[in-house]
Amino acid sequence: MNINQAKYILTILNEGSFSAAANKLFLSQSALSQTVHAVEQSIGGKVFEKRNNKLTLTYSGELYIEAAKRIIQIEDELSRELHSVKNECGGVLRFGIPAQQSMTMLPRILSRFCPMYPKVDIALKEQGSNMLTAMAARQEIDIAVARTEQNNAQLEYRVLQNEKMCIIAGLGTNIYSKYKNGQSISAADAANDRFVYLKSGHNARAVQDTLCIRLGVEFPCFIETDSFETARRVAADCACAMIAPYSMAVTDADALHGAKVFPLTDEINVLNTCLVYSKNLHLKKYMLDFIEQIEALYAESGLE
Repeated sequence: MNINQAKYILTILNEGSFSAAANKLFLSQSALSQTVHAVEQSIGGKVFEKRNNKLTLTYSGELYIEAAKRIIQIEDELSRELHSVKNECGGVLRFGIPAQQSMTMLPRILSRFCPMYPKVDIALKEQGSNMLTAMAARQEIDIAVARTEQNNAQLEYRVLQNEKMCIIAGLGTNIYSKYKNGQSISAADAANDRFVYLKSGHNARAVQDTLCIRLGVEFPCFIETDSFETARRVAADCACAMIAPYSMAVTDADALHGAKVFPLTDEINVLNTCLVYSKNLHLKKYMLDFIEQIEALYAESGLE
């Protein structure tokens, strides 16, 4: 089906006559008649007939018009979609974030961004920070939030948060009763409390092991888990403590179950939370606005 011919036929139907349609289309009646004849040749039957001096559709014409309306609608929708993509208002944004941060931060990010760009679909990857930075370097994802070293020349890093570490301590621990919530302490001050250990591979566990060596202490292990959420809940409910990134301790106060948070005074190198993307990535307008919303959210949350 020729789209222009279909539009001409629809104009004739809407205007009620060849002459009125020709005037609206700025065509001669003979040119318009030739178009109708070409359509009739293609469908093998008449499009219009006159009844009581009124131009009406034949059955073949009705079938043609129904199909023409659907095709024109599809063409219009395609045109709008392509316009959105061309103007960088639509597309797919491949976003990566660690699962533990995703639970608290992702709903807040999307609630801001999605109303701004309803034509942008989010393809979410929830992986560990090391995996996400590797995927960003290979351009398998567009943008990632990751706790990482800034040592890959292929990547652009935008620091969201200069991370610091803390101890989360539940009711019943020595430091819970001894110190005020939010008070800065040394990890050595908690040496007599039971600890929930995160398994090796977590940044917090690496920090904990380094502190033990540096301070010459060994925290009594109550239980070891691979889940940050499990560790946080066990520490809060079972009179234990745990070492954690400060940001993950304070972004969801309800999940603390009344536990106290003590920032650590011990100096130790930790991984900062960064926005990460390939230096070769063309940042479309919606990507730039997505980055801006994430940065604003971290700033408002006091997590810079």
